[in-house]
Formats: sequence, structure tokens, C-alpha cells
Amino acid sequence: MDWYLSSTDIRILEILVERNRTIAQLAEALQLSPPTISLAVKRLSYFGLISTSRTGRKRVVQMADRDIGRDLQIIINQNTNQDPSLLFKGHGIVILSVLIGNGSTLNEIERKTGLSRSTISRYLDKWKTTGVLMKKGYGSKIRISRNYPDLEIFLVSFSRFRLEKEVRDKVKDPFIIFNDGRTILFSADENIMEGNGILPAAYTFLADCGLDVVTDRDYYQFSPGKKEISLPEALVQAIRIDTMNPRPRKLLKEYLGNNNDEIDLFRKYAEKYGILNMIKKEVERIGGEEAI
Repeated sequence: MDWYLSSTDIRILEILVERNRTIAQLAEALQLSPPTISLAVKRLSYFGLISTSRTGRKRVVQMADRDIGRDLQIIINQNTNQDPSLLFKGHGIVILSVLIGNGSTLNEIERKTGLSRSTISRYLDKWKTTGVLMKKGYGSKIRISRNYPDLEIFLVSFSRFRLEKEVRDKVKDPFIIFNDGRTILFSADENIMEGNGILPAAYTFLADCGLDVVTDRDYYQFSPGKKEISLPEALVQAIRIDTMNPRPRKLLKEYLGNNNDEIDLFRKYAEKYGILNMIKKEVERIGGEEAI
């Protein structure tokens, strides 16, 4: 399903923030047919933004009772100076979601969303005039303005949900290990088809590189638009998966001993996967106290 929000989708969200509604009530409020509302509700449910329940014969629609739904309610209720349609309509929600964290360059946005540069530029120009985005210098990364922390929080929740949804649509019963909204690391009981952003990761990647590691599961990562991962990232992933296994730590020391200039790269990945303090001592022994 295309991750695209119509004007009707946005209006349904705005109405549901006020209180729960039935399909019939939404149809009456928007002066649209029940089948049209049902299609929109199905799409919004797939996106994780709303949920439905039955009360007798009536189908009741409400904002999703999870982070993504609660965070969106805050955006709609508190950011009265920003029209949700301006932010999220069309491909807006997808483009904004790849600007979380440190942001993305224009080329990266193209690669991650699959949209054309002209389409992306129309959205970016619109948001820049309202102060939603910030950018430093030509060719630098575009990111969400720090003046919109609630928007960033919601987009992280949305991105996490979207990545997990796409992985579960592609892979049977994946075990999710890590998901920051930009990269999702997971394991599977059997080999799966690579491509479309799914890449071998952690121990599976290390084994493919000919390194002496043992694992009884296959590990993968999904990052939209990403075509390859590096050995440093795979080593950090392996430590993140099994903190008690000495083998990836030994490989880390050996690699840094031969590639001292890549300590900063390890620091970036260790920070991303939340193990910076865990490997700090190993890196300091190799690179000196200023390494991390």
C-alpha cells in the first residue's frame, strides 16, 4: 500500500482527535458515502494511526492507543499554528519521516522515499517557508527544526511503525531486535530474499565476509534506500545482539588495530545502536582516551 494521506484521511484524523466516531458519523460529518469512509479507515488503520472496534452492529473508529496515535493527537491538539494537511497530506508524512534525527540530504530523501526530486522539492519549499525545516549550507542535510520537538517525536513513532510493518509484510515472524525509525535489525529462522532494503546484517554479514563466527539464526536489517552495510556496522550489531559473546569484541579489536582511522565510524554506529559505553574501553585502548 502506498504511504499517502488524502484530504479525507486528514479530516478523519482531525475529527477523531475530538472523540470516537462510527463510520456513519464520519460519513455524515464529511458528507461522503460510508464505502468511501471505510476505505479511508482501512488505509489509516494500516498506517497504525487509528483503530476500530465493534459495539453491537456499529463499527467505532478511534485514534490508535499506541505511541503513534497518542503522539499524533498531541501534534493536532497543540500545534494549532500548523495545519496537519500542510504537514502530512500526500507524501508529506513519508518525506518528513526520513528527516528525523540528523536529517537527510536531497539525494538521500530521493533514495529513501523513491519519489522524484521535483516532487520532494515542492514539499520542502512549502515547509521551509513555515519554519518546519532547518538546513545548514549547500548540500547539507535537511532536518526537522528544533522548534518542533513534538513533530519529531511523532515522526519517530511513525517511522518505527512503518519499518516494522514493511518488514512483517515481507518476512514471516521476524524477531525485532532494534528499531530507531531509520534502521530495523531483526532475525529470522530461515533465509529470506534480500533486496528492497533488506540486507544481511550482524553475524550473517560477518559469516558472509568469511569471519569465524557461529550463529543458529540469520540476521538482517531493513533501511529504505540503503544498498549495503559495512563491516564496522555489522560488528556493532553483533555486540548489540549478544553482549556476552567475546567473539565480536575480539573481531572489533582486531579490526580497529588495523584500521585505527575508522574509530569515529565505530563511535557513530555504537551511538546509534546504544552500546557506546559498552565498547568504550576497548576503543580507548586502541585509539587513546580521546577516541570516544
